[in-house]
Amino acid sequence: MPKHLKMSAVTAREPDAFASIRPTKLNFYLRCMEKFGYSPAQVLAGTNLSKARLQDRYQLVEIPDYIRVVSNMMALTGWPDLAFRLGREIRPGDIGILGHAISACGNTAEGSRVWQKYNWLFFGNLLLTRETEEDGLRRFEYTPRVKLLPNLLQFFIEEKISVEVSLFKHFNQGQISSRYYTVVYAPPPHAALYEKLLGAPVTFNADRITFVIEANEAFLDSPFPGADPETLEVISSYLDRESAAAFTHTSASARTRHLILEHFPRILSVAEMAAEFRWSSRTFCRNLEAEGTSYQQLLAKVREETAKNYLVTTSLSVDDISNMLGFGDSGSLRRAFKTWTGVTISEYKSRLRQR
Repeated sequence: MPKHLKMSAVTAREPDAFASIRPTKLNFYLRCMEKFGYSPAQVLAGTNLSKARLQDRYQLVEIPDYIRVVSNMMALTGWPDLAFRLGREIRPGDIGILGHAISACGNTAEGSRVWQKYNWLFFGNLLLTRETEEDGLRRFEYTPRVKLLPNLLQFFIEEKISVEVSLFKHFNQGQISSRYYTVVYAPPPHAALYEKLLGAPVTFNADRITFVIEANEAFLDSPFPGADPETLEVISSYLDRESAAAFTHTSASARTRHLILEHFPRILSVAEMAAEFRWSSRTFCRNLEAEGTSYQQLLAKVREETAKNYLVTTSLSVDDISNMLGFGDSGSLRRAFKTWTGVTISEYKSRLRQR
């Protein structure tokens, strides 16, 4: 059993999970898009989600659906600077209890640690963060976990930059003092917004995504106006419990979907999946049957939805997708896709291009 599922009720789930996030961020998207004139149905099209389901704090949003929502928003608006527009909209309340935790931190350094510990649960971890220090500089390097289409990769980079800078300005009541940023894509039409927002040089067409500051930056230790160690301790304990509860207070079918995604490309047997729940195979199958489904139906559905989403939102080849979804070869995926949809992958992609 993966170690992140071997936890007590008060232990936070380890942030290496890539399968699901809580609905906080999607609800923020829906609020912004409704303000921009788009309905939840338009934003959530092609996903396993609805506005009503996202009101359940224990509803888990699968990462392929999360990426699809962003793809929908970009297609609906046609705004290349959508991430920056969303960044301007965000307020501490939009990140829920996590915002209160950061507000109670003593300074930026502590706030950053709290953010890194919990933000994956609320905002996902499509970009892995690696922090190093050398020659008096502290470097944060971001690596995408999926081969996203260029416009989507740009969105997630811009969103991370704009959201974190916007929140920093609120909590720290000042401007971050950075050395420079580097990104891997060409200058977009709104390139001037980068330095205006960041107050630092940005290098485009770089070989990596980085954010560099002085290692001894004074702002890291400057006190937050709302610092409250007791409140921080209480909220951190609550977040630890919620991190665990988010993955236990869900239906058997929802947890099964999550575990399927978590284990890809390996496909667990019924006995292995039942062991993840600490049930017998018979109990596992009966619980899914009570919810009107089966393990094989869920596996096929998750594979179908994930394949469709990756065909829309990534530059992955059919071979890549078949490997990620646990098929023996691309031919097996192609045959399964024709069974699911009634069309071939080539026909499906051709229809997408015609929209």
